[in-house]
Amino acid sequence: HHQLAHQLKSWSSYGQEVLDQIQFLIVDDSSAPGHTAADFLRANYDLSKSLDIVIYKIDQNLMWNIGGARNLGFWMVNTPWIFMSDTDTQVAPETMNYILDKLNGETESPPVYTFFQRLRDAGFKKPHPAIMLIRKVDYWRAGGCDEDFVGSYGWTDPHFLYKVKKDSTLHLIKTHKEMDKLGIPPLHETSDDIERPDGIFCLEKFHGEKAPKEPEKNEAKFDKKSRKGKWSSNKKSRKGKWSNEVLRFTWRKVRWQK
Repeated sequence: HHQLAHQLKSWSSYGQEVLDQIQFLIVDDSSAPGHTAADFLRANYDLSKSLDIVIYKIDQNLMWNIGGARNLGFWMVNTPWIFMSDTDTQVAPETMNYILDKLNGETESPPVYTFFQRLRDAGFKKPHPAIMLIRKVDYWRAGGCDEDFVGSYGWTDPHFLYKVKKDSTLHLIKTHKEMDKLGIPPLHETSDDIERPDGIFCLEKFHGEKAPKEPEKNEAKFDKKSRKGKWSSNKKSRKGKWSNEVLRFTWRKVRWQK
């Protein structure tokens, strides 16, 4: 919960004018009982109770279900625009203002804002390829995330970005250079071993049954050294091999407020 703790600390720093414009949607990807996002928010109720937070919890524990979790978020969200982010990435108040300003921008075709500048714990900057600001209708126009990649690490993000680029009706806009020019704070990506922030309670580390170890993150299925193999030939083609079968699991909305 240390990553979510830093998220809560960041969200709590936003001004009321910003909070009035956003809703936080958390997809809990099958956390263990007693260690869920809802458990964490209840344990820090004084900080979380004033925030508009919605939680959807996936019932099945599917390994590397990144695409499925994102599809669920975009399926259930009730706002026209979505800022798709990761648990380990915090957004400063000034940066959130910058993001919200984009909602009123004018472009010739529907914009998809991506490659937000990112600062990693190691101290170097690298634009983030997965985090983006996109309309719900445009996410599904691009086809959403291909859930054939569930169970494999590291292929969901580049494939969805590829689909956005190939859609001539969408306008991909990289933001990192503008952020640097304007002095907008970069997104802050934290490491898995980050310490708990002061003033926030975190549940003890879960020591339950471990998930079965996957063979080298299943890279045998989508071999990085063979980009002309299955991923390239099947997924980077218009031959009907992109999957549009989404939400291959069950889920439920979780009430966390006391």
